[in-house]
Amino acid sequence: MSSNATSRTGCKERLVVASSIATILALVVAVLAWLAPFADVGPSPFRRQQETPLSKQEELSKPELIPSFASTPSPQPTDSSMPSMAKPTTIGPSFGEIRFCLEEQLNRTARLCEISQDTFIGQIECVYMSWTYSNVEKGMRVSRNWYWNEQLICTRVHKWERDWQTEGVSEYTWLEAKGVEALGNPQYFPSGSYAVELYIGDRLEQRSNFVIQR
Repeated sequence: MSSNATSRTGCKERLVVASSIATILALVVAVLAWLAPFADVGPSPFRRQQETPLSKQEELSKPELIPSFASTPSPQPTDSSMPSMAKPTTIGPSFGEIRFCLEEQLNRTARLCEISQDTFIGQIECVYMSWTYSNVEKGMRVSRNWYWNEQLICTRVHKWERDWQTEGVSEYTWLEAKGVEALGNPQYFPSGSYAVELYIGDRLEQRSNFVIQR
């Protein structure tokens, strides 16, 4: 009795399991049948979505990427011709500053009045004058005019004797009162306003004035 009961119980248990499996399979089939109409609606969430290749028309319509290059300035044309050379300016002969002084104020070596005066006071027997020069060639005609109160009292015309390139840039001379016939060859210069004009050829180069007061 006991063995038969056990046999039935085991057989009943196997039938229950088989029935359960059949029920689960039926449910799976039913679910799959229910999902079948939606298979073409969209991609499966478990399938990797692939990119759809562009059509030829779409490829042509895509914007073309043009690489950007830094603009390089184009070289400017240069003039290959030789630069025009400025013609040297020719400087003609000239006389410069005039100075007046007494004998003790004259530097005979430099041929220059070291101290210049425009007023002399007292009994003046001799007045020295110096002036600078440049580009004055030997043999050029030069002249000096001396005036007393705007009256011409002495003129000296001669040829230039010094070489400006080798013998300095200054020259001097003097005028003694007793050698001026227009003044009566006095021992001393009379009071008044004096002037000297320097010429190269016929061109006036310099004029300067001084005063003697007695």
